[in-house]
Amino acid sequence: MKLIVATPTVEGRIYDANRLAVERLFRLCRQVGLDYDIITLTDPLLPRARNDLAHLFLTRCWDATDLLFLGPNILFEAPDILEMVALPHDIIGGVVPRPVFEWEAAEHSKVTGITAEAYVHPLVVDLIEGEEIQKDGTLKVRGIGLDCLKVTRKALVSVGTECLDYLSDSGPTSGERVKEFFAAKNYDESFESEGRYFIGVCMDAGHDIRAFVRSRGDHAVNFCTIASHIYRGSVETRLGVPFA
Repeated sequence: MKLIVATPTVEGRIYDANRLAVERLFRLCRQVGLDYDIITLTDPLLPRARNDLAHLFLTRCWDATDLLFLGPNILFEAPDILEMVALPHDIIGGVVPRPVFEWEAAEHSKVTGITAEAYVHPLVVDLIEGEEIQKDGTLKVRGIGLDCLKVTRKALVSVGTECLDYLSDSGPTSGERVKEFFAAKNYDESFESEGRYFIGVCMDAGHDIRAFVRSRGDHAVNFCTIASHIYRGSVETRLGVPFA
């Protein structure tokens, strides 16, 4: 197994806490003998950056078996990520709270009466009613976010047969035909619509989508998050959202 960590950024900014978490992950990879590499790509269009990263993984990293998308603004525990990528599922993601900005919390407070400070971040996951958490700590879901998502080479190749391609005119893939795994479609005002598109294509290709819901830390009692977003240099800690 060889892991490629792929981080797309809009402005090239990677939070220091994220960088340190990735360093801890790589240190742990070395300890257990897991081969790894990292690709970081900056593009004002995140879907295009993710498409380029997937293309580079498939065409440049021939010996790599697994692609792990990690957002530049999440903090995580390295053992959680390592445990998740080691699982045999082709498409599996860590459950991450959706970033909620201050004005959203204020609007929510007006409607519910809950103070903005106590506002709980909704999770980037689409649950299936009646599904139960399996012994390996995973849950079958209809959707998962892209900030902490592992896809195997085998799955990406099979999904690619369902995707259109386009001629890239920028970045490291310029002049090459790139599969459009991620496309920002006009669904509704949803978070990361290109993620919904990708997961939909994966499901159409017959793949199960798994969420890894077992994590360590203060929020382990809720077994609901594997990472948290970082904004303005601090970690968002309002993570107490049970799956029920």
